[in-house]
Amino acid sequence: MPGVKEAKIRLECKLFQHVPLEEEGKCYNDLFIGKVVRYHIDESIYDDGRVLAEQLNPIARLAGPNYAGLSENIYLERPTDTE
Repeated sequence: MPGVKEAKIRLECKLFQHVPLEEEGKCYNDLFIGKVVRYHIDESIYDDGRVLAEQLNPIARLAGPNYAGLSENIYLERPTDTE
């Protein structure tokens, strides 16, 4: 399956729905909804069933020309269901 060579994680999807986003009869954007059918994960960032965020070095897309990286890991204990 073709993909971006440098991507450490890729989601292989099948098109579920395409929604043209129109305003006043003109299409300005499209919304594509996909169903994930397979994950492709580079073994160098995967250990014991978990993705190693430090190895992945993710980048988030913000508004305009702005992007953000992962600055620090924060650990939050999940509450347990005792009821």
